[in-house]
Amino acid sequence: MVPTPAEEPTTDWTVGDFGWAILGGVIGAFAAAVPATFLPGQGEALLVLLVGQYAGHFVTIRHLARRKGLDLEELGLVVHPADGVAVLLGVALQFGLLVLFAPFAQLLGVEEPSQAIGDLLAASEGPAVRALLVVMIALVVPVIEETMFRGILLRAVTVRRGPQVALVTSAAVFAFFHLLGITGDVLRSAALVLPQLFIVGVVLARLTQRRGRLGPAIFTHAGFNLVAAIVIVVAP
Repeated sequence: MVPTPAEEPTTDWTVGDFGWAILGGVIGAFAAAVPATFLPGQGEALLVLLVGQYAGHFVTIRHLARRKGLDLEELGLVVHPADGVAVLLGVALQFGLLVLFAPFAQLLGVEEPSQAIGDLLAASEGPAVRALLVVMIALVVPVIEETMFRGILLRAVTVRRGPQVALVTSAAVFAFFHLLGITGDVLRSAALVLPQLFIVGVVLARLTQRRGRLGPAIFTHAGFNLVAAIVIVVAP
């Protein structure tokens, strides 16, 4: 199947818009932290915090789009049914990186690095809460993050610096963004996780550049997250 040529990215989105989208998520998480403190379980609190954060990201992006007189399709947020096959790519990417970096992990003396969100997911009680968390991590998070990193940031940098710089920049920012939740031996865990997340970011950015829309990257991201979430739930 011949890839659809990439569409010319719009100049109406900027790196500053990406910054506002990140800030919106921070504000949403802080707002959700208040009701989360009154919930009885860690799983429920985590779910409320995630909803707050990603709702904050989405509301900010939607607000920016309306101010510019654009819709989310301008960010490439277009999904075709055939994109669902890309879930398999995400699953393969997760297992492939695990095998590829296993010797490096052994050299560093680091087991699979722990993240706060994974610890809370593993500690959550009740099948309903766990199921909702898996849906959040494997479906909602990929949609919002792809809209931010590959929709806004990749396009904004492409217009100003070209596709290669945009690919590297978006992948690097994506990798560092996901270091925020790492717990334990942060330095050694970061040394192991950063290159893996950078590779994931490169794959997702390249998919977006080749197809000119976010559908394939969203499903690849979803497959990648789904494996991690299921492993944490089944064998924390």
